[in-house]
Amino acid sequence: FPLWRPTHISMRPAPCRLCMSLFEAYQKIISDNTNAQDAADYMTDFYKKFNQPDILLITDQTSAHFIEANAMAQPGGVEVIKRVDNFFASTNHFRLLPGAVQYKKNHSTYLRLEKAEAILEKDTDIQGVVNVLKDQYFGESVMSICRVNKIIPPQEQPYFTQATAIFCSDSKSVNCAYQINGNPRTNKFTFIHDIFGEGAQQPDIPVEEIGSACGKMFGLV
Repeated sequence: FPLWRPTHISMRPAPCRLCMSLFEAYQKIISDNTNAQDAADYMTDFYKKFNQPDILLITDQTSAHFIEANAMAQPGGVEVIKRVDNFFASTNHFRLLPGAVQYKKNHSTYLRLEKAEAILEKDTDIQGVVNVLKDQYFGESVMSICRVNKIIPPQEQPYFTQATAIFCSDSKSVNCAYQINGNPRTNKFTFIHDIFGEGAQQPDIPVEEIGSACGKMFGLV
């Protein structure tokens, strides 16, 4: 799991001033905190005064904190799930606060969450994460985790996967594998070792080698 990862920024348009304050808060927890608990405490206080919906996952080697904030629907509305083992998957909808998308209007988000959890229950390792990112159980459709908008049910929006990133930390450095302007099935990945340090890059990693390459770089295999 990543060290700090915003899993979702609301698609609702927000004033630029609010967007800046949100990303400044993200930057602050990365630069000022050495553990996920302190960062989660800071963001919980921040969200109570931030009048926009947001979803955030903050993790370190000992705990993960999934935060939902929606002060627009519920004054001061912030809920936090703390996890200390296994994995946590999230798609773009609230589970704890008012304002969650209804299943009948956008059930792909629930299907993708269910599929991600099933994959990670089977393989709770780097290969499981890669399998989640590559998933096309529902084919080249918006229902798959690796979304393609060739098949779009009438209640769904034509969204598609445009970027992928895997972050991993060994408490000494943060490494990253990413692709942009495509999806994990069509694009090759670039690896960055120690992104806040040496930043050595290894480009053109094919999808078939993502799992083993990630594992070797991150010391997981």
